Amino acid sequence: MPIAVIVQILRDLFRYQDHRRISACWPRLPTGVRRTLQADVASRRGPTKAWGSMYSYYWLEKLEHDGELLVLHLAQLVRGEQDEFIGLPLVVKPESPRFSVHFGEVGAFKTVPEMFDEVSEGAEKVGSFLFRESSSAYMKEMGEQLELARDIGPGSLQHHIVYAENAVTHVLSAHAPVVSERSR
Repeated sequence: MPIAVIVQILRDLFRYQDHRRISACWPRLPTGVRRTLQADVASRRGPTKAWGSMYSYYWLEKLEHDGELLVLHLAQLVRGEQDEFIGLPLVVKPESPRFSVHFGEVGAFKTVPEMFDEVSEGAEKVGSFLFRESSSAYMKEMGEQLELARDIGPGSLQHHIVYAENAVTHVLSAHAPVVSERSR
């Protein structure tokens, strides 16, 4: 079987988070295939200088919305205890670093399960889990409605994306979010 076909099958397994099958076949994969997949994951997540290390993954723990202010609470996934399915899974532990992302003047937001959403290639990476899109279908779809409903001017509307392993949250707001580290 050609390496390109094997890589595509494994990309699909990663996308649908079929960890049991991935961990079963990983040791038997040729080194070239493993490197290709690792480079693929690194290019999509990307190295980052802000809020975490190069290979940091996050879990959306809680979402709070009061009509105007939106706060997302995230925890960094850390190495868990070995199990018979995955090996060393990534889990949220009491010592996991935690972050809050505060959005003010929120016009609209939607949360989608991670497996059904991807960050577009045109999105600018702002932090480990935060992206900004300058022009998106969601902003075009909602922009006119928000101008009327929220008095958010067309030039001030921003589309930010908070990417976690369990959910992707798209936020349209008048201002950039404020990210802070929370105590554990």
